[in-house]
Amino acid sequence: DSVQAFMSEYINDASPTFGRIFFWVLNQLLFVLIVTTWFTVLFRFLTNGRPTWIAAMRGGILTGVLFTIGKYILRIMLPLSGIGDIYGTSGSIVLIMLFVFYSSFIFYYGACYVKVLSDSRETPIRPIKGTYNYEIKEILKQA
Repeated sequence: DSVQAFMSEYINDASPTFGRIFFWVLNQLLFVLIVTTWFTVLFRFLTNGRPTWIAAMRGGILTGVLFTIGKYILRIMLPLSGIGDIYGTSGSIVLIMLFVFYSSFIFYYGACYVKVLSDSRETPIRPIKGTYNYEIKEILKQA
């Protein structure tokens, strides 16, 4: 932020409109980069399996972009929805629950994308040492 404030003085003096648009785009790209990095690290190291860096990065990019799009949709739709009128003082809890739901949904979607991408490229996710390997089987009852 301090670097941005330092740069914005000079750019805004030269062209105020360009400076405002430039720093808005720069902030958005920086946010997407940070969120993408965070999701990539989560997909790579949080689980009991290790996908390749490429699969984790692609999943992180998809999840970061979807998370950013969701942030804007919530920012636009929530003031228009009138949640405060419907729920009163409990509206903030409803908003927190909505954000947690959306974030977990996007995170799960990104994790599934990493799994499908790893399977389709024939670079399976390797389990780390000490994890259990299990298989789901359907058992049919013979009559």
